[in-house]
Amino acid sequence: MSGPNVLLIITQDTKEQEAHYVRQILEGAGCSVIHLDPSIRRTVGGAEISPEDVAGAAGHTIEDVRALGHEGKCQAVMTEGAVKCALAAHEAQGLSGVLSIGGSMGTGLAGSVMQALPYGLPKLIVSTMASGFTKPYLGVKDIAIMNAVTDVSGINSIRGEVYRNAAL
Repeated sequence: MSGPNVLLIITQDTKEQEAHYVRQILEGAGCSVIHLDPSIRRTVGGAEISPEDVAGAAGHTIEDVRALGHEGKCQAVMTEGAVKCALAAHEAQGLSGVLSIGGSMGTGLAGSVMQALPYGLPKLIVSTMASGFTKPYLGVKDIAIMNAVTDVSGINSIRGEVYRNAAL
């Protein structure tokens, strides 16, 4: 599919339904989706950039990451790898925008990825953290953050509308 290349950052180990839903919306609008899945707990499959790829970009295997046994340490490795994967995707495919949907851990990772990407590239985070202090996630970059309104957990009439509005 040709069209705008959108990097979608969603962990499928906890947000699989959301990832599929947003992908369908983006593809329905003519976008090519590059899904970066920084999942730690399990690999679902189907993402263009898998958890194994993300861990590998940081110099680890996904098994090594999981064996760290501490979510914060795992997150640090996956953040490093996700930044490298996103920069490589932008260089190779020319991203048109970046969209992330998640809670606190996903928002932290996505914020780091987006801060590494160039100014002017549209970047949007849909997060449960949007109503609080967001500077740690956004830094001084051109990143927009949208309140998820409810917990990011499945699709219902409210969440579906929020995700649809973010994607389009």
